[in-house]
Amino acid sequence: MTNIALIGATGNIGSRILDEALSRKHNVTAITRDPRKLSAREGMTIRAGSTTDAPALVKILKGHDIVVVSVKWNENDIRRVIDTVRKSGVKRALFVVGAGSLLRADGRTHFDFMAQAHRQVPTGPRPPDPECQRREPHQPRGFRHRHRRRDRETQARAQAVYGGLLNPPSS
Repeated sequence: MTNIALIGATGNIGSRILDEALSRKHNVTAITRDPRKLSAREGMTIRAGSTTDAPALVKILKGHDIVVVSVKWNENDIRRVIDTVRKSGVKRALFVVGAGSLLRADGRTHFDFMAQAHRQVPTGPRPPDPECQRREPHQPRGFRHRHRRRDRETQARAQAVYGGLLNPPSS
């Protein structure tokens, strides 16, 4: 059994991750700004918390195997959230980004913003890809332009990620 801390447990995606994790008999600490939205369930601990209160969130996250962050990214500071997870000592983290928050107010995609903020990919304009099938050199494996078979690919990736997260390989 894995000890999972789930930030955003009452959200649209977070509630589904919560259901899946509990159905697989994992221990889940469901972190939400409003604990009244959750009812007690076997294997779940409900905690009030917010990404805006880093010191309190660090205390809640300590001791977990994995933290899953499923929040509205256009309302949160990614740097602060990542720093909070690092300070907690949790070694594995999964950040869930919904399609509604892919475009930011400044016109950049959230992926580009996060990557530039953490210097994981080169900055600057992307070279055009007329086929929209191949990933570009600065994009992670599995990334494709979002207008091509988005729903089917997103669902397949989510299944692969969540399946791997909720059923980690035995060592």
